[in-house]
Amino acid sequence: MNISKVIKRIKIGEKKVVIIFDDESKLEIRPNVYTEFNFFKGKAMSKKDIKEVEEVNQIDEFVSYATKLCALKSYTKSKIKEKLIKKGANEAQCDKVIDVLIKYQLLDEKAFIKEYLEYATYRKYGYNRIKDELYKKGLSSYQINNVKYDEKRDLTLARELVKPYEKKYNKYSYSAMKSHIYAALLRQGYTYDVASKALEEVSPIDLKKEKELLKIEYQKAKRKYESKYGDKTSKEKIIQYLLAKGFMYKDIISLKEE
Repeated sequence: MNISKVIKRIKIGEKKVVIIFDDESKLEIRPNVYTEFNFFKGKAMSKKDIKEVEEVNQIDEFVSYATKLCALKSYTKSKIKEKLIKKGANEAQCDKVIDVLIKYQLLDEKAFIKEYLEYATYRKYGYNRIKDELYKKGLSSYQINNVKYDEKRDLTLARELVKPYEKKYNKYSYSAMKSHIYAALLRQGYTYDVASKALEEVSPIDLKKEKELLKIEYQKAKRKYESKYGDKTSKEKIIQYLLAKGFMYKDIISLKEE
C-alpha cells in the first residue's frame, strides 16, 4: 500500500475534528465521520484512505443539510435533489443522501402528497391545479395519477368560492361578472363542468344595479368616443364598447333613448 501520511495528533472539537499529519497538513471532518473510522495517533493513511474519508465527510455534510430542510417542511425527492445540486452535490451524492433520508423516514412522498392535499383543500384548489402543482414539485406522473378525482369535493369548494368572487367582480355587468367568476374557477383548477355547475350559485341579476352600471359605462364611452369620432361613428363605437362590457343590446338602446 502506498503510505503517504501518518497521523501526528487529533484535535476533537464540538463541531469538527481536525486530523493533523506528520507533514503538518490537516484533514477537517465532522464528528459523525470521526466515529465511523478508526483514527489514532501514528496511523498511516494512503491517499486512497484520505480520499474515502473526504467523500464520506462530504456526504455527511449533505445529509445534515438535507435533514435540516426536511425538519422545516416536507419535500419531494426531486426538490431535495435540486437543493443538493445547488449546494454542490453530484448525482451519485444526491442518490446516497436521498437513500439515507428515505431510510430514516425523513423523506416520504406519500406523506407529502397527503399533506399537500390538505393544503389544497384549505386554498380551495381544484383537481387540475392540484395536479399541476404536484408536477411542479417534482412528483412522478405515476404518483400524481394515483391522486383520485373527487367531483363532489371540487363542486363543494367551487360553490364556496362563488360569493367571494361575486363580491370581487361586482363592478362589472352581470354577464361580465359571471364570465370573470367562471374564468377564476378554471384558474383555481376546476373542470369546465364543475365551474358551470358552481355558477348556479351566483345571485339573480339586480336590474337596478345593472342599469346604474350601464349608465356609468355609457358616460365613459361617450366621453371617450364623441371627441374622437363623428356622431354616427361614435354611436356605433359606444354600442360596441357596452356590448363588450357584457350589457344587453336592448338595455343599451333603451338607455340611449332615455
